[in-house]
Amino acid sequence: MLTVVGLLLLGAAPASASSGWVDAETLTPPVADAGQPDVAVDAGGTAVAVWTGDRGAIEVVQRAPGEGWTAPVTLAPSGALPRVAVDAQGDALVAWAEAGSGQAVVRTALRPAGGTWLRQPDLDAGGTFVSALTARFAADGTATVSWETSGGLRAARRSAAGTWGAPLDLTPPGEDVAGGDVAFADDGSATVAWAQEGAAAGGATLIQTAVRTPDGAWEPKTAVSQPQLQAADPRLAVDGRGQLLATWAGDDGHGGYAAQAALRTTAGVWEGPSRLSASYYRVSTPQIAFDGTGRAIAVWDRWDRRTAASVDFAVEAAVRPAGGPWRAAAQLSPTGEPRLGPQLAVTAAGDAVAVWSAATDSPKGIQGARLAAGALTWSPAATLSPAGETADAPAVALDAAGNGIAIFRGRAPEGEIVQVARLDATPPAITDTSLPDTAMVGQPVLFAVGATDTWSALAPAAWSFGDGAEASGFTVAHTFRAPGRYAVTVTVVDGGGNIATHSGTIRVTPAPVLGGGTPPVVKVRRPSLRGVRLTNPTFRVGAVRAAHAATGTAPNGTTLLFVLSDRATMHVGVQRVLGGRRDSRGRCVASTAALRRRHAAPCVRSTAAGSITRYGFAAGVGAIPFGGWLGGKALVPGHYVATVSAANAAGRARAVRLGFTIIR
Repeated sequence: MLTVVGLLLLGAAPASASSGWVDAETLTPPVADAGQPDVAVDAGGTAVAVWTGDRGAIEVVQRAPGEGWTAPVTLAPSGALPRVAVDAQGDALVAWAEAGSGQAVVRTALRPAGGTWLRQPDLDAGGTFVSALTARFAADGTATVSWETSGGLRAARRSAAGTWGAPLDLTPPGEDVAGGDVAFADDGSATVAWAQEGAAAGGATLIQTAVRTPDGAWEPKTAVSQPQLQAADPRLAVDGRGQLLATWAGDDGHGGYAAQAALRTTAGVWEGPSRLSASYYRVSTPQIAFDGTGRAIAVWDRWDRRTAASVDFAVEAAVRPAGGPWRAAAQLSPTGEPRLGPQLAVTAAGDAVAVWSAATDSPKGIQGARLAAGALTWSPAATLSPAGETADAPAVALDAAGNGIAIFRGRAPEGEIVQVARLDATPPAITDTSLPDTAMVGQPVLFAVGATDTWSALAPAAWSFGDGAEASGFTVAHTFRAPGRYAVTVTVVDGGGNIATHSGTIRVTPAPVLGGGTPPVVKVRRPSLRGVRLTNPTFRVGAVRAAHAATGTAPNGTTLLFVLSDRATMHVGVQRVLGGRRDSRGRCVASTAALRRRHAAPCVRSTAAGSITRYGFAAGVGAIPFGGWLGGKALVPGHYVATVSAANAAGRARAVRLGFTIIR
């Protein structure tokens, strides 16, 4: 029996800060044939991106939370279909294909968490070509690389201990599984799905599935699509409980096509199929994934004929709650010109993002939509690629909190480029505040807030003082004109439109009146700094976050010493100093192979590493111990510059810059 669900139409909206997406950035200089990008993000937010660059080179970069992208590392001078995966510990695996003398080979490289890239043993592709290459990690740290070749479907597994097994043949005996898919369960079994031509009366193509048990035996195949009706594009997903979903594009029996799905329960029984969409002229490229609760999400593109000469396209999605039926499909994209190749990422908590290529007349760009954990309604579609520029070939990945990276190929006048857009789904973290409990009428009082965000830049903090006055900045001063109790609120907004607030109450007392005259005026002077220095310009990061005794040839941590003329708040901004080269626009960017070949001028650049804010330092000698930790993370070895400043209600001291070096 075919279960049918309806369609829920969603309106579309242009991208905005509230969409969570941050403006796209370019990772590569223009080359003749860049592309095939892929990205993975670990639970903590470290992203790894890979693509084919100049002359087909396999290039990889990474971005730690709160930092910029590293310079590209070339894993191979040529290759194709690069794919990347990361595990819960932060290890990263890249796989790609290379053509040999009549025989293809699958190559891999591994980067242990915090380490460098290491080439792994080559894998025999088992045929003359490689397509549909994938790389993934299981929860236990086992890595699997799978691909399709002229000999069928194959896969190789790397144990959690780091040992690669010989490639496995995942083609059931006597079958042609071209265009199929494979899913791996935690017990080591593999399920294969494929479209078998002429499998039913009348020559219909059916979706067949077969299970390869951990000992290598094949169970009998099972047809999951409707008998005597055409079906294509099978995709599989398995959850941690052992349930498996198959989805495909199938003839609905009424002259059209629909997205369809079937569920295999933990008992091994197939249920369905269910129809996920309405009937259309064509449905293609379905994708499916489970979250950690057993909820399933499917996306696909479809197109329909409005008239004999007019066609409309859209991307749609459907959600199946754990243990329940499929809900009505939702249209994610505006209707109109082609929307193609949706890609899907889902977190264990249930956050989901779909991205796709969209040709809104011209040029073609990248769009995306979000579904929050537990929600039933998708966000309006947002445009992720730069306005007015052509982009295609998207991929997307998320961290455990729903932040993520969309990567895609763009086009510049000089050639093709690789670009990324960041999704900031979480609000900034307010790390510390200075909201005094009391103040006096007519006297300025200083307010300050410290905040961090690892996915996007912060706008200046917005203050509301409860008396109708407002101010902007991370350190501000305000003078109350009447006694009373006032609610003070500070709001911090990040580049994704996420908001964090902190509130407190201040009691404002009347100013004392001496001898019946006017209240005395307390003069606040702008602070000045002198004697600013570090006790240890070169040091190791300590096991604790403050400076402490040395245990080797270099001390662990350092201490910032200074002399302050007046009471003030101290702020230390830290930037990492890196080498780079000048691009065609004269900007100092990360060095690339293309820039080195052009002998581009070397330069020095810097990236923000974090900051320290300390409130209420009295006039005189002050000290701030520093163990090499910022925002809960240890700084990596390298050269840094600290910019030291002081501020109070009367103004800000002239900043002092100090260099320091962290060693291993």
